[in-house]
Amino acid sequence: FNVWTGEPRLIEPKMSTVDIIYGHGSTCKSRSCRCDDKTSLLNLYGPYNMLKLGSFVPNKSPTSQEDIALIELGRTVGRDTFGMVKYHGRFTLDEMHVLWTQNFAHGLFFQVDLPIRHMKLSNVLCEDVSPCNGPCPNRHTRTWQTFLNLYNKILGRYDLCAGGFNHTSLSDISTSLGWGCNYQDTRVLDYIDMSCMVGMLFPSGRKKNVNHAFDMPSGYNGHLGFGANAQLSIGMYNWLTFGGYAGAIALLDRTYVVRLKTDIRQNGLIKLAKGCANVERGAIWNGGAYGKMDHFVGGFSLLCGYSYSA
Repeated sequence: FNVWTGEPRLIEPKMSTVDIIYGHGSTCKSRSCRCDDKTSLLNLYGPYNMLKLGSFVPNKSPTSQEDIALIELGRTVGRDTFGMVKYHGRFTLDEMHVLWTQNFAHGLFFQVDLPIRHMKLSNVLCEDVSPCNGPCPNRHTRTWQTFLNLYNKILGRYDLCAGGFNHTSLSDISTSLGWGCNYQDTRVLDYIDMSCMVGMLFPSGRKKNVNHAFDMPSGYNGHLGFGANAQLSIGMYNWLTFGGYAGAIALLDRTYVVRLKTDIRQNGLIKLAKGCANVERGAIWNGGAYGKMDHFVGGFSLLCGYSYSA
């Protein structure tokens, strides 16, 4: 359920296959929360409002210089982008799937997907976007400068890190039971192939580190999932294939410790408070279509496709 679904399974009784699929990607950009413009990778929720970072955070101490800096900054009347920062970074993903599939009789087959992911976040940079000049408050305001000087200590006081990461781990293993059909008794088309699968997604992947603001799980963060998908392909002229697929994964709810927003005016990935919450991941839908031309020019083949997930 985690890789390009491709064409339907070739149904040959007792056939066993092992596929190794590798992918690589890297980006330093993302879409904003309105999905209408590009922004820096870690700024997808907009500039971080540090003015309200400590608002209603429990257990602040009036004797701690870090908490005093939070309290004084929160009392400052803001304007424009005062008290806001942007975070930048580059995310790199290397992913490999080892896919073992075993055919049985009557079109039945069994599949196991073993995914491994290497994820890296680098070049993390915090940019002050407060006004440089003009009326107070601005970038030179005392409470803001005090906060910036103590910022790393403030995060440390609340067991939070806002830097990069680099880790390799197993992702969520999935097992599936499927049925397929390769139909060739047709006069117009070369063949009509179809297959469908149902299965389970096991929470074997590395979970998110709640004390790292930008950390990512290698799978679905410990949620058990159940999925189904179907594929269809049609061949013609001995060289042209059209196909499509659709599927969904339903993830069960799970209760665990997360970072909590304590003020509606807080935004972004950095939150000081944490507590236990019931997390509902819901369902993930995916689909796609493709066309393939086999050996149409000098032995070359061409595959074009489109995929969508929501």
